Amino acid sequence: MAYTKYWYEWDFKGADKEWDKFFRLSPSGFWYIDYVDYLIAGNRPAEALNYALKKFNDDKTDIGNWTQLAFSYYYANQTDKALATLDSVALIFNDAAISLTKARIFICLGQYQQVIDNLNKDFAMSPGDRKDPRTEAWLAISYFHTGRVDEAKKILDSLQFLSLKTVAGSPAFHVAMIYAMTGRTELALQWLNQAYQHHEIEMHWLNADRLFKPLHNDVRFQELLTKIGFK
Repeated sequence: MAYTKYWYEWDFKGADKEWDKFFRLSPSGFWYIDYVDYLIAGNRPAEALNYALKKFNDDKTDIGNWTQLAFSYYYANQTDKALATLDSVALIFNDAAISLTKARIFICLGQYQQVIDNLNKDFAMSPGDRKDPRTEAWLAISYFHTGRVDEAKKILDSLQFLSLKTVAGSPAFHVAMIYAMTGRTELALQWLNQAYQHHEIEMHWLNADRLFKPLHNDVRFQELLTKIGFK
């Protein structure tokens, strides 16, 4: 029910209640990774980090505990600890999740060649990730900023075409992300409005995802946050 509340209804208070019910019924918190994402997406990085640290200390053999801890460190503005955590786990595990999490952090840091390199490592181990609109958006942004504009445009075109067929994977949201990170504000806002109209799932990240920071000072972006219920 928590997923329904925040993915589909944008009822964040209702989602909190459902998570509380879940943890009362399942103290071990089997779905804790989703809960950490939920806290970060809700701009609650301190809570996310505290919870991620608890799960990490409970079980250091679970790679998800390492990657979620690293991601939580990053959103708590402890980038050095985030990257050090990923470097440490890479000595223990050989897993696509490490490269994927590095790419997710490096894209926010503007280290675009690092994004490309880590995504290629991820795709080699987990080919299905190559078709994820999120990773495609990161790749398009990185290609654009490393002079591979034609390749960036191909990805952008494919996501736009995908948005005509489905809302799965939130293609309009990720088209908007590409436009936001490549200096095309008007197009970014147009595509965000489409994502809003189609109620794309990834819109629950809009308030926290740092790749939309270029839009934060635009009143239309702030109005959209209000309509979704972030304010």
